[in-house]
Amino acid sequence: MFAQTGRPSRAKRWYRQAAEAGDAEAMRNLALVLHEEGHEKEAVRWLVMAAEAGEPGARALLRDITSGF
Repeated sequence: MFAQTGRPSRAKRWYRQAAEAGDAEAMRNLALVLHEEGHEKEAVRWLVMAAEAGEPGARALLRDITSGF
C-alpha cells in the first residue's frame, strides 16, 4: 500500500518487519520493492521464501524476475 502511495521506504520497512515475522504476502511485496531498487539477489531470496511459504503469486514472479521478464 505505501509503495503505491509514493512512500516506498516506509513500505519497505513495514514489509520487511512483516516478512521477518513470517508473512508470505509481505515477503512477496518486499521482494517487489527490492527488485525495483535493483537488489536482485535479496529479492530472489525473499521470493523463494514466499513461494516455500505458499504465497500463490511468488513462484510466477520468481520465474519472471529470474528470466528477465
